[in-house]
Amino acid sequence: MNKSLIPSLIVVFILVGIILVRPCAGVVLLTDDAALKQMFPDADNVITENIVLDDAQLDEVKSQLGGKWVLYQSGSKSKKVGEENNCTFYFAEKDGEKTGVALMETQPGKWGPVKYIIALDMTGKVKDLAVMLYVEKRGKPIARRRFLGQFIGKTSA
Repeated sequence: MNKSLIPSLIVVFILVGIILVRPCAGVVLLTDDAALKQMFPDADNVITENIVLDDAQLDEVKSQLGGKWVLYQSGSKSKKVGEENNCTFYFAEKDGEKTGVALMETQPGKWGPVKYIIALDMTGKVKDLAVMLYVEKRGKPIARRRFLGQFIGKTSA
């Protein structure tokens, strides 16, 4: 990836994040920076890489996700969450070597959008995750370790 594009991509990602989050008068638990520090406490550096999916790749991802990029649960009162054709990955580095990758995502909850971060090791196993923002009337349980702990160690298999 052209390194001169990275600052522009970061600005675009931040602006898109602000647009997605701004309509939500929700509970902000973690900022993007705080979430990355929590996911990668020992990292020397975090590298951002934005991947834009072409139509075939987007169709493949949707196919693996059951046909939808955004999943609304039955009876959801959540405002619309945008379906995009790109993903931003955050790679943690320690001593010049990639040690993990994280993805921040927003999905509709029962009452409003839920923004979260998932950190994986380089084999694809879930190392950590956190809810960053939610707009739920009874949403606090989804942000608790007791709930989130069930996903630690999981893989796509």
